[in-house]
Amino acid sequence: MDARFSWLQSSGVRKLLEAFAGKAEIRFVGGAVRDSFLSKVPVDFDLATPLLPEKVAHCLQNAGITCIPTGLKHGTVTAVLNKVHYEITTLRQDRKTDGRWADVDYVPCWHQDACRRDFTIGALYIDRWGQIYDFFNGVQDLNQGVIRFIGCPEKRVLEDFLRILRFFRMYAYHGRPPLDARGLEVCCALKDNLASLSKERITKEFLRLLDAPDPWPVLQQMQKNNFLSLILGSDFQVSNWTLQTLEKELGQRASVWVRLCHLGQSHLQGLKLSNAEKKMCSILNTPLRPHWPDILESLYAFGVKVTKDRLWMWLDIPLMQEHFVKIDRWTPRPFPLTGNDLLQKGYSGTEVGRLLKETYQWWLQQNTSPDRTACLQYIDKVFSSPTQPNLSI
Repeated sequence: MDARFSWLQSSGVRKLLEAFAGKAEIRFVGGAVRDSFLSKVPVDFDLATPLLPEKVAHCLQNAGITCIPTGLKHGTVTAVLNKVHYEITTLRQDRKTDGRWADVDYVPCWHQDACRRDFTIGALYIDRWGQIYDFFNGVQDLNQGVIRFIGCPEKRVLEDFLRILRFFRMYAYHGRPPLDARGLEVCCALKDNLASLSKERITKEFLRLLDAPDPWPVLQQMQKNNFLSLILGSDFQVSNWTLQTLEKELGQRASVWVRLCHLGQSHLQGLKLSNAEKKMCSILNTPLRPHWPDILESLYAFGVKVTKDRLWMWLDIPLMQEHFVKIDRWTPRPFPLTGNDLLQKGYSGTEVGRLLKETYQWWLQQNTSPDRTACLQYIDKVFSSPTQPNLSI
């Protein structure tokens, strides 16, 4: 068997496939097969089988495999083995679509199942013995970096308008220039239909695109053809592509959040971000001064990864590299004081919190070197003695 598909021999996959032995054929399809051809380690596992969902669940349960009915309406159940999720979907074809959702019919034919998929590179199947099933020359397209719709591009897009964004995302990850001309033409003609999709779906797809190894050429194509303004706001324009140059010169990838914030703040209203994602953008958009005490404060408050992301916002290679080295050599030290230390000195109430905060800032300014004794001496020297309670009646 091709070494790129050695994961088929893992204990979890063997147990999963054995659950269907003698009952029905089952094949891996989509991302796991595609990524293996590119010598990447698969992280998403989808399978297809002629078995109906109820019988799939029965096979899993008989084999002692955890089964979750994640999408019974569309023929999907999820098997969980060794904390890995495997989505198993009954062969199907779309009966009715409206550009957002589909009603499906189950079919016995593998080719029919392949026909309803979006791109040739995603309609690749492999069985338990390593036999590849490629109905539309997807392996050839993958090797050549061609992102091509299956069959009629217009029909594929009308089935699900999110495929417009998937076209660009697949190109960002697996494509080589130029973009497939017919696919781009159809996406441009139907792009106004993106407005019918929920912000949640658009946001998820756009963030996955931004997380590609090098999304910048695709983003430029999208801006050129007015896709970014549809997604991020009618007045959206990227006028500065400095981060793209910076990534190339550093030989490093900025995080998806740095990339998102680099596109500007006003567009965030066009996306549906979670509260945690909004908080991350807020942190990155808060300027960080290039002074070690300020960087230390960020390290203690947000950790190494977020602080390095904040350094990316400087867009200054020498300054970034200097402080990246410092951060990599940095070892965190615990702040040596607690509230009990101040309570023992006679402080109380809000005074305790205020003095701890101010002493903490001084401790950072001193490169976190003062110990507990030095911090207490600092408090005695700088602050007045604790207010004594009035015991008179």
